[in-house]
Amino acid sequence: MSYPRLTDPVPRATLTRRAAAPILSMSKLTIRSFAKLNIALDVLDKRPDGYHNIESVIQSISLHDHLSMIKREDGVVTVTTTDPAVPAGPGNLAYRAAVIYLEACGLDSGVDIEIEKLIPVEAGLGGGSSNGAAALVGLNELHGRPLGHEDLRRLAARLGSDAPFFLFGGAAIVSGRGEIVNELPDISLDYVVVKPDFGVSTAQAYARLDDEKRSPRYASRAIVDAVLEGDRRKVTENMANDFERVVESERPEIARIKARLLSLGADGAMLAGSGSAVFGVFLDANACDLAFQAIMEEYPKVFRARSARREEFARLEASCE
Repeated sequence: MSYPRLTDPVPRATLTRRAAAPILSMSKLTIRSFAKLNIALDVLDKRPDGYHNIESVIQSISLHDHLSMIKREDGVVTVTTTDPAVPAGPGNLAYRAAVIYLEACGLDSGVDIEIEKLIPVEAGLGGGSSNGAAALVGLNELHGRPLGHEDLRRLAARLGSDAPFFLFGGAAIVSGRGEIVNELPDISLDYVVVKPDFGVSTAQAYARLDDEKRSPRYASRAIVDAVLEGDRRKVTENMANDFERVVESERPEIARIKARLLSLGADGAMLAGSGSAVFGVFLDANACDLAFQAIMEEYPKVFRARSARREEFARLEASCE
């Protein structure tokens, strides 16, 4: 199935500055960094470079972190977070994004980044990649937008497979290793997201899939059809995730959470990405509220969310000179 293409595979190319009139730079800002849900996730063949080809329908959701960024003139990059489980140095994608951005632009300045974490780690919600993409957008604002969106996309692809999506937001069908992003109409749904007290390694989840003989289901294509038809119920009926069975086999709590969400009225329930979060999707917002109230005391981290529209993405919350 072919889709109107927004982005092509990203080569590591020389960046070009924008020719448009410069925008005044600022010294500090705060930006939101949204989570995502894979409404469908098809893991296809393993590539020669070690990555896997995938097809996935992704929707950004309202659950988000905050990145507060302050420009500094000494070339030093620092990252602090409110979650001790999140690395603060080069292992943090926001840190790596800052280094990549400043080097690409030939800048001698640095930045302090403080991340207020709400998106849980090792959950399959894309929090790290989202932070990295938000850092790129924030740095570009701090420096007066010297780079265009295409240049930012090239940099995001160097951070990870799903980082380019977080420059777009909304709903999209992604392919390749995740770096090819094609826009879809937003999927207006409500969600309860449950994060159990364990994580799942994405690398290990892929390894377990590689050990199995299976045929692609291409569930993402049915979801694309449903989205283009505006049929939200058909979306919930066709959700599928290739990671779900292999993760459930080692973590039976995943199946129990799904069953609990369905018993509370969810129109569908599924593993988020490679896990360990599980989400219930609701066509009715009031039913979602009731389910959230019922389950929030049963697990350590439970979140009420809705679809985040594309126009909400990369919007600065606050800035000053």
